[in-house]
Parts: sequence; structure tokens; C-alpha cells
Amino acid sequence: MTSEKDLISNDWQSTKSTVMERVSHLYNNDAMSDVTFLVKNENSSSHCRILAHKLFLAARSSVFNAMFNGPMA
Repeated sequence: MTSEKDLISNDWQSTKSTVMERVSHLYNNDAMSDVTFLVKNENSSSHCRILAHKLFLAARSSVFNAMFNGPMA
């Protein structure tokens, strides 16, 4: 059975009144991210995990667009 807490967390759209707020919510969490970058910290051996979205990367960069949608994708 679905609890009220589960319903609220799965219905986050109802807490956002504009499309911009909804896109911002998706952009800033890993719910629908489909790319992960592992970036090495230059001052240590640790890595930082950066989640991203192909949509935004391809819209901003012809290189990413070619990587995701080109013949070698």
C-alpha cells in the first residue's frame, strides 16, 4: 500500500506551479539524469560525481550532441 509520504514524494509536480520550477527541480536532482561524470579532485585521489542530462548537454554543445546522437553514439 502506498503511504501519504510516498504519494507526496512521487507527486512533486503538484508542488511546482510553473514548468520552469519543474525543470529546475529535475535539473537539480538525479531523478532523471542520464549521464554521470566522475571528476578527479586535483588535490587528492578522490572523485566527485556530477550528474547531468543529455538534453541540456546536447543543446549547449555540438561536441556532446555528436557524442550522444552522431553515428558513433
